[in-house]
Amino acid sequence: MLDIIFVFVYGMFQVTFASFIIRMVFSWIAPESDNPIYRVALFLTEIFVAPVRIFMQKHEILTDFPLDMSVMFGYILMILLQGLLMMFA
Repeated sequence: MLDIIFVFVYGMFQVTFASFIIRMVFSWIAPESDNPIYRVALFLTEIFVAPVRIFMQKHEILTDFPLDMSVMFGYILMILLQGLLMMFA
């Protein structure tokens, strides 16, 4: 049973990883896009990005930086969580 759960969670991390790539590419090409693929990528990655963005705004980290670094830090957070999953599996 735990193997099935592990495979499901690992698969969700892979889908989220792909969504981060899609989000990053669309942000360079068409940041205001109404493309449904981009909207799904935003939905799937926002769970990692929103807490990082709130933390960065609350503590005024990189607030003057012209790029939204919360996406990159959210991506790193996702990689760290995936690494923890692999350690305990």
